[in-house]
Amino acid sequence: MRATGDLPARYPKGGFEGARKLLTVGTGDKTYHRDGWFFQVIAWIAAHRFDDEALIRAPQMIKADKGLDGLIIEFDSDGIAHVVICEEKATKNPRNQVKSKVWPEFEQFETGGRDNELIASVTSLLEVSRDPDPDGTVADILWNEKRAYRVAVTVGGKYASAKGRKGLFKGYEKSVLG
Repeated sequence: MRATGDLPARYPKGGFEGARKLLTVGTGDKTYHRDGWFFQVIAWIAAHRFDDEALIRAPQMIKADKGLDGLIIEFDSDGIAHVVICEEKATKNPRNQVKSKVWPEFEQFETGGRDNELIASVTSLLEVSRDPDPDGTVADILWNEKRAYRVAVTVGGKYASAKGRKGLFKGYEKSVLG
């Protein structure tokens, strides 16, 4: 690696080392942890490009960290329109991942089994936005049908068509009853 000398005078140089570690696959490590993390970053960028008014939680900075892959708070003229719970999977087996990992995750959110994670993530985003009533907003999200879901998954071959995507997401209506 060659130094370019293009850093601002007081830029924290440790940031480069941290970024390098996130993007490097160590000897004997599996590439899918790095690739999955990178896919989450791509989904985060896409969410920002789609709605620049939304509050969007930054990607996890630990490869293969468990928890919410992404969270978006979307607004309309009445306030919060939706809290979008995101699952992002970079995989060679998209249908298997959706069926065995994504649907069960969504079912846990639908039954309230992960409300503690949802509340913590929503609250931290609302604190940044200076919401005047974060408790009321969280209650509105939990009790007034404000949840929505988004799946981002790598596809190719038979899933890269409208018919293929329909098959890929089969079972969604059974996992997300609202």
